[in-house]
Amino acid sequence: MNDNSNYEGQILYIRHGNTDYNILFENKEDKSILFNEKYQDTCLNEKGRNQSLELSKILTDFNIKYVFCSPLLRAIQTIQIALEDHKNRKTMRFYLHPLLNETLSGTCDFSKNMEIKKKSVNEYCTNEDCLKYLDEFCKENNISDEIFYLKFLDSDLIDQEVCKDLIYKITSNKQEGMIGNLVKELTDTKTCNKPENYNGTFRRVKEFKEFLKKFLENNKLEKNEVVCVISHSAFIRLSRSKEAYDIPDLRAYPKDAKKLDNCGIINLSI
Repeated sequence: MNDNSNYEGQILYIRHGNTDYNILFENKEDKSILFNEKYQDTCLNEKGRNQSLELSKILTDFNIKYVFCSPLLRAIQTIQIALEDHKNRKTMRFYLHPLLNETLSGTCDFSKNMEIKKKSVNEYCTNEDCLKYLDEFCKENNISDEIFYLKFLDSDLIDQEVCKDLIYKITSNKQEGMIGNLVKELTDTKTCNKPENYNGTFRRVKEFKEFLKKFLENNKLEKNEVVCVISHSAFIRLSRSKEAYDIPDLRAYPKDAKKLDNCGIINLSI
């Protein structure tokens, strides 16, 4: 069995494939895309699907045992495409994990249609407990999986009435326009305040690493086996940063929080 407590070389963090939102956001000419509900829980574009197919060629040489994936659609689509024909397809264990969600900064980072996504994941996975950690999170926080992300909102910015209204309208199937309004309400483009700040995301980064350590204590890896973690730009940038641990109040990315390209892979110790 592996006696390396950091699992060096065995934890692969993977960023999702490209989306239309990525292209628009990188231009940064129109801040209104942050509030555009057209991009809520956005899907991969053609480039992103092709990147995911290229990713499959890289992953084919890895002996993948466990997969942990963000509940956002673009992450799910990326790994489903990348692992569709993998040699371990029938034996690897796949889990959705809410902590891997992207920093809540625009509508694209807010989940929707969870029942459809859960059905897709259940049909894709061979392990019946693929929704275990999503279900546990929602039960512990007494929240519906359709709006699990509300637990990540920056408490300093939340207007409780806005959130209550959002919850009511989502549960009443009257949520049209609500996510865009929520993001507007909680965003200050002048001060760069977001619905979730980097402190919140970094707390999730650390919490997920602690979760993964405990998981692997109970689910041992052989030396040639790996874990895939599929997440997003900000989450992975902060996951790879060592400087972040020495910054009490994260208002920007630390210098060592390097950006990972779409469908990029890095090895991280935990």
